[in-house]
Amino acid sequence: MYKHTMFRSLENPHSFFRISCADWEYICLSESSYDACVTAVKEMIKLKGNKLNVSFTLICDKLLDINLDREFFYCPLVLSDAGFKDLAKKLDACHDFLLDNR
Repeated sequence: MYKHTMFRSLENPHSFFRISCADWEYICLSESSYDACVTAVKEMIKLKGNKLNVSFTLICDKLLDINLDREFFYCPLVLSDAGFKDLAKKLDACHDFLLDNR
């Protein structure tokens, strides 16, 4: 069981984001939702390696009091920007194959 505490100073301009993908979630402090997604992918690959499950979409919630500001990102794009270009190409190819309606 993991036990982590997170806090931020009220002067800190960054926000907390919760990123969800496949069967995992990651929470971090970041300046933008996209940067939070890139950080989440990097850290989760570092933690899980090739056992990490991914889906085509990353869901990013900006945690604001009782409201959520939700954004969706295409996982192959985030993987590429996180430095995992080969994995991004493979996932993108799977996406194209699955959506091929010929």
